[in-house]
Amino acid sequence: MLIPKSVLSFAAAHHDSNLSVYVKNQLYTIELERIYGNRYLSFQTCSEAEQQSFLISLKQILKDKGLLVPSFDVGLFDWESTAETIQKFCEIFNVVKVYQNTVRNSNVLILVMSYQTQN
Repeated sequence: MLIPKSVLSFAAAHHDSNLSVYVKNQLYTIELERIYGNRYLSFQTCSEAEQQSFLISLKQILKDKGLLVPSFDVGLFDWESTAETIQKFCEIFNVVKVYQNTVRNSNVLILVMSYQTQN
């Protein structure tokens, strides 16, 4: 079973939205409501300027924590993430391979297991 060295996971749900990364054998989760004070934050409803600011802030947090890598092997995105959102995350975080869970309310971990068994 092959496990990627770096994984970025974005859950765009209106409640409990978060960015998680697995790097250097560490799993780190950023709960967006804790940073932005908005319990129902939705990336897709933010303006272009807000989205860009949001991505830059997240990238800086990862850099400050020593968890920013030149590229992420895998990007996992939930069913609410639009193609445009996925593209923006891939561009700023240099994501190599994307998996999106398209089943509403299902667990993104299924994608990790799928990736491990396919490679």
